[in-house]
Amino acid sequence: MQSARPTRIVSWVPTAILAGAFGVSLLLLSGCVQVGDRLTGVDVARGRPTTCIKQCNDSFKLAYDNEQKAHAEAKALCDAIDCAKLPQGDQQACIAQRQACQQAEEARHNAEAGVWHAVRPAV
Repeated sequence: MQSARPTRIVSWVPTAILAGAFGVSLLLLSGCVQVGDRLTGVDVARGRPTTCIKQCNDSFKLAYDNEQKAHAEAKALCDAIDCAKLPQGDQQACIAQRQACQQAEEARHNAEAGVWHAVRPAV
């Protein structure tokens, strides 16, 4: 008995399957695009982190200076009350109101300063 010879159909099937798999993978992978470093949140551009920190510090300084200026103006308004020009009987009430104004402004400023110290950016 003679052994059967492999037919031509059987001999090209593995090659066709391999070529098909290669073609499909080529089509699937051709749509991929290499992503940059921004995907991970890391930017390799120099000066970026220091620029961000500088902007944050500048914004903080501006807001802090504005609060100090507002505090000074409010204190000046409280101190502008001249109780000496009032009649003797009204002077005590005027002084008490001026002190209450100063205490209220000091409490407001201290509360605001507590917020500023809590959010102070890293230098």
